[in-house]
Formats: sequence, C-alpha cells, structure tokens
Amino acid sequence: MDLEDSIAAVLAQRGCRITPEIIRAIDTFIAVVEDNFDSRGRDRDAEDVDDPTDQDPSPTRMIDCPHCGERLPIALDLTSGEQDGIQDCEVCCRPIRIRYAVEDGHVSGFRAEGS
Repeated sequence: MDLEDSIAAVLAQRGCRITPEIIRAIDTFIAVVEDNFDSRGRDRDAEDVDDPTDQDPSPTRMIDCPHCGERLPIALDLTSGEQDGIQDCEVCCRPIRIRYAVEDGHVSGFRAEGS
C-alpha cells in the first residue's frame, strides 16, 4: 500500500468520504512533505549543524515571513547560548524577531515572529 492509499484509508476509517478533491489534497500534502523532508524525516530547511562537506560556512534555516508569507533564508549563529535578534524581510521590509537557543551546535526552540 502506498502513502496515498494509507492516508485515504485512515480518512475513510474516520468517516471521510474520499472524493477526487480529497485525493488531490492528499497528493498535494505528500508533495509538500517530500519537498521539505528527506528520506529519514529530517527537515531539509533546518541546517542546524555545520556539515564539513558544505561549501557555505554559515548555516541557514528557511522561514515564511509572518507578515507577507514570503519564504526566505535566515543565517544562524551557532556559537552558543540564546540568540535573539531582528531581521527585516527581504520582500516586505517588515521586522521579524528571530529567537533560538544553541546547545552543542544544535538549534532548539527556533521561533520567527512578527515584530
């Protein structure tokens, strides 16, 4: 059974009528998941740890601007401790507050919110 069939079966068990619109929504959902996560379920946009094979020395995380919805990269400082700063959206120029903690080179509690 493939992923689409599995999701449709779960929805049907919960009483959802499986229409062509539902199948299209499932297909869209699967495409988004496949675009954003690798085969081991790791977020492709969350580059929290320096990869020695990576040519770009500054790790980034992709976010959606809380004001205009534009997807944009945020450079991360992995030196250590609590990070709290403001970065303007490259599209709408409105401020975004970026907060996260760094422990042993890993980001935790990442938040990007309108400021």
